[in-house]
Amino acid sequence: MDANITFDEKRTYTDWGLKVTTVRIGLPAPVVKKVEIPGRDGALDLTEWAGRVNYSKREVEIGLVGFGDHESWHQQVSRIAAYLHGAKRKMTLDSEPDHYYLGRFEIDTVKENEYVHEYSIAGTVEPFKYECISSVEPWKWDSFNFETGVIREYGGIRVDGEKVLIIPGTSMPVVPVIVTDSEMEVRFREAAYLLGEGENRVYGIQLLQGENELTFIGTGTVSVDYRGGTL
Repeated sequence: MDANITFDEKRTYTDWGLKVTTVRIGLPAPVVKKVEIPGRDGALDLTEWAGRVNYSKREVEIGLVGFGDHESWHQQVSRIAAYLHGAKRKMTLDSEPDHYYLGRFEIDTVKENEYVHEYSIAGTVEPFKYECISSVEPWKWDSFNFETGVIREYGGIRVDGEKVLIIPGTSMPVVPVIVTDSEMEVRFREAAYLLGEGENRVYGIQLLQGENELTFIGTGTVSVDYRGGTL
């Protein structure tokens, strides 16, 4: 079976008949911050002043090849361009089905003979690749990586008095959406926050790499919508 690269719901080989020839996914450049201070030898490095390195976006380049005459090529170019050129899409590789890249893509194509035509897809995507399934979405075992994957089921958690939830964080900082059906309190890193009924986004609760402990106090049901990301 030929490999696919999926852009939202469209697959390069299954839907467009294009064979992937090259894939280049660059790493995001660190955002380096240095300040020159008079009287000081060397610049002051503030790159990690907030406790972590920030990154710029990353570049993606994909080469593909298709087959057909000039008429079918023109039709295919129009169909793919209408869907992808300039659009913001999720990109998922068959070789990495548990994560997706999010960005905006452009296409270019050339036909040098009667039978073969080549495509290039270029994109600028966000620095972190995202987990395909959030903690409140139905789990899919067919895309689960048993070596590196984390099972996240943080929906519909019953709280009767006190409930501790441990969330393994990834390298991408995330402020989760916390949904409750009643008012309750949540404690995180020695701070307490009041949650109202419905959706809550508490910016003091930023989940980082490692174990993140949330303690809910009250009576009701809570769901924590979390989607991790990594370089």
